[in-house]
Amino acid sequence: TNAVIGTARKHQEVPLNKTSTTDQNISKSNYFVAKNIQAEGLHEISFTVDQGEILGIYGLNGSGRSRLLRLLYGDLKIELGQLLIDGNITKFNNPQDAFNSGIAYLSEERKRDGFVPLMNSGENVTLPILKLFKRLRIILNHQLRKEFAEKLINNLSVRGNLKGPISRLSGGNQQKVLFAKGLAQKPKILLLDEPTKGIDIGSKREIYKIIKDAARKDNITVLVVSSEEEEILTLADNVLIMKAGKVIGDKINSKGLSIIDLRRFSLVSSGGN
Repeated sequence: TNAVIGTARKHQEVPLNKTSTTDQNISKSNYFVAKNIQAEGLHEISFTVDQGEILGIYGLNGSGRSRLLRLLYGDLKIELGQLLIDGNITKFNNPQDAFNSGIAYLSEERKRDGFVPLMNSGENVTLPILKLFKRLRIILNHQLRKEFAEKLINNLSVRGNLKGPISRLSGGNQQKVLFAKGLAQKPKILLLDEPTKGIDIGSKREIYKIIKDAARKDNITVLVVSSEEEEILTLADNVLIMKAGKVIGDKINSKGLSIIDLRRFSLVSSGGN
């Protein structure tokens, strides 16, 4: 389960803007909270994310941005501080604990961590939730599993030979399959590390829509790390700046921010705190 992820349960047209909301979903403020967390390579990490919010995490190489996602997914141990989900203190000893708490993670190394290369798309999508398709906890209902996966894959417009090994699909379609894999798990919180790394511009646009739908339609809380300033500004409602393993200041509303602003903030001194 090292690369389980999640996204929207429905896939309908929605404008790519930062202010759209859904009538049926009421966001909870401070849904995901870190309080003064200390861990290996991370210091005094504090932030809040609302339900249905997309928080961009930006910093230069070595800032600790990807390390922070690993910590939130239980791959690094919290030494001091608290992590809360919906007001409840949460402690992860390993990624399975985070997975069980409704946190899904997409590694930037999808070929290494994300899928089983020789399995087809549907098999990869349903791998983390096989128990849902077992009768008497023993017999696997292959037809139900296949229909479930096909519906998700079609909703995300995955193209290519879906019956063959996933490794034969293009990078963009592989990435969409991984988002479908997370959709199947219905996560509360989605952690994305470089979600469009190495894919073409057209596929990027489609994946941006998937991420937006996850937040706007399903009220999933999304934290996204990206080294691409334009991607951060396109996706994020608010931006958290990191430098040298620390969060610099409070999160910043992305409205009106420029690429130059992001670079300037990432170079600012942390004040020695």
